[in-house]
Amino acid sequence: MQRCSDCGCPLQTLDLPCPQCLEASSLPPPASTHQYAKTFDYRPKPFGYRPEVFAAEVNRWLADQSGLMNVAATFTYFQNQVRSLTINCTASSTQSSPLVQLEHVQLLHGAMGRRRESVGDALNSWGDQFPHRRRINHWVVSSAGVASDLWILFVQETEPA
Repeated sequence: MQRCSDCGCPLQTLDLPCPQCLEASSLPPPASTHQYAKTFDYRPKPFGYRPEVFAAEVNRWLADQSGLMNVAATFTYFQNQVRSLTINCTASSTQSSPLVQLEHVQLLHGAMGRRRESVGDALNSWGDQFPHRRRINHWVVSSAGVASDLWILFVQETEPA
């Protein structure tokens, strides 16, 4: 039996190219991936806790990242406020990436936060309000057993035309 001189695959006929080599040459080159992390520190002024400003800073950085395949986040809290966020990314050299973003949702409303929204209700209303966003994960900040803030990491999916 004749074999391909390049890969050693058995050949049925000599007038056709080797099917193994032909298939391998039609595949795209393997994508290289790399992992990296970025930490964002948030040090608000006294009585100046503005998590939406912090989320905007993180979102600007995330929008500049290309080829994202996997994104995870770890928060550090102090006195029920976010103090830092570490984003862990896996990126590909050939893959185009969807837009990954972070959003802050306030769970306490009204004077002195007397109206409370449950985490489940907040996630459901967020999903209904933004059907083209796919939630990757969420985190809850609480103090004395009361949830005060909800952070959502999501992928912006393309809207239908």
